[in-house]
Amino acid sequence: MSYIREKRNGPHIYLQEVEAYRDKLGRPRQRYIRTVGKIDNPNWVEPRDEAQERENRALDAAARLTAKVEAFQRETYGETAAERTAREKSEKWSQEKFLADTQCGPSPAEDTAFDAPAPPDLEGSEPAPE
Repeated sequence: MSYIREKRNGPHIYLQEVEAYRDKLGRPRQRYIRTVGKIDNPNWVEPRDEAQERENRALDAAARLTAKVEAFQRETYGETAAERTAREKSEKWSQEKFLADTQCGPSPAEDTAFDAPAPPDLEGSEPAPE
């Protein structure tokens, strides 16, 4: 794996391509490959935001873990939890749907709940005084 590093020599900054590897004993080593260039104005180099890099690595790790979990759920249950939730919301049970499907409820001609007059004791009644 190669990467770019900054190398300072006095007031100058050089960018170098370096290769990381392990020697025969398994110790990590770096091998200089080439100089990419010189930075004349060191203020031009944007400082690395290490917090942002940590956040990006954490998000990448979470995405990889999510993919593994979804693959496991799909293999084990045939669908992921998110897919199941979406399916269940689309198939949401309701009393009206149940009554219509089983034909146990009142027919639309018999349904007079909204057309029925108010009971006589409530007609014209006013709210109780406080």
